[in-house]
Parts: sequence; structure tokens; C-alpha cells
Amino acid sequence: MGYHMAGYEVYGSDIESQPNFPWRDRFFRYDITKLDDKQIAKIGRDFDAITGSPPCKGYSIAKNLTTRAHPKLVEYTRWVFEETGLPYIIENVPGAPLIDPVQICGSGLGLRVQRHRLFESNCELEGVPCWHQWQGRDLRYIQRPNGRGSGIRRGIVYVYGRGDGSHFKGQTQREIWAHAMGIDWMTTDEMAQAIPPLYTFHLGLQLREFS
Repeated sequence: MGYHMAGYEVYGSDIESQPNFPWRDRFFRYDITKLDDKQIAKIGRDFDAITGSPPCKGYSIAKNLTTRAHPKLVEYTRWVFEETGLPYIIENVPGAPLIDPVQICGSGLGLRVQRHRLFESNCELEGVPCWHQWQGRDLRYIQRPNGRGSGIRRGIVYVYGRGDGSHFKGQTQREIWAHAMGIDWMTTDEMAQAIPPLYTFHLGLQLREFS
């Protein structure tokens, strides 16, 4: 959505179906690891830029409570993107093997979100520094330690706001997160993995200079 806000016509692809993707006629269910040389070359001809978010669970520095193996596709995604010859951006979590990434935090964009994400690019981009201090000054958004329905989801999602909605006239956790992140088309589980559109809007405006 952020790239759309920055002026791009966005097409999406994922190995899983995404029924809440905003532009359903421009979504393709596909496995990136099955792309052949002709398909990669066609992407390079048909598009102005390419972005991607390889699965992050294999790189997350958060405590992993399971032994399940997660795919690590950053290096492969980088190879595919480089082969297209397009300006590209790869997004992932701190701890992922990105090359010279910039970081964005919602606190630096005026959002009620402390969610750090890294972005690698073959273009010169500027990130956004953290500015957590201002977020703690509004008591409506402070999480109660061990409080039921707090804004922390399994210790890895940092969205300021109490989940019981008591400060938001009965709003649900999903409604609070939607307000904090600027997302109104996703489920709660989807928002737990998402980044606010302002992140990619900030980057998309810069990317347009190279595409």
C-alpha cells in the first residue's frame, strides 16, 4: 500500500493466497524459488522496480519457542532481484543477512508503533531513526505490565495500545492496531506480520528517483 501511495501501480505475489490483498486482479500466487530465467527476464522488462519481504521467522532475534525450521530466502531473493536488473528493495527483520540496510521505526514517522525493519536496496535510500520518547507521553497508549490484551503479541509485535480497548471506547485489539499502523484491510494475524504503509511510502518516494 505504501508503494501505491508513492505513485506505483502495484502487483503482488506470494506462495500463499492473500484474499485481503487490496488489488486482487493484480495478485499472483507463485513460489519465487520456481522462477526460471525467462520469467526473471520478463519481470525485468515488464516492471519499473521490484520489492520483496522474504519470510522473516528464520532470522528473527526474538526468542523462538518452537523447533520448527523456517526458510531463509534473503540471499536467493537478492539473486533473483539482481538478475532482473531492476531497482530493488528487500525488507526483513534485524538479524537478517541484509547488505548495508537502512532501518525504519514507526516512532520516527509519527506512528504509535515500535516495529523496527531493515531495508536493503541497490539504490541509495535513507531510513528513519527511532524516536521512542514521544510515544510514552500519552498514557492512553501505555501498555500495562502483564495486562490482559496488551499491545505486545507473544513478545515480538510492538504496537502501543491496550488490547482491552478501555481507552478507546470499546475498540477491539484489531481496531487499535489498525489505528496505530494505518491499516484497515487486514486481520489481526496479518497485521502481526505487516509493516505500516508509511514505511514503504517513505521508501517508495525515494525509489521513484531510480525507476
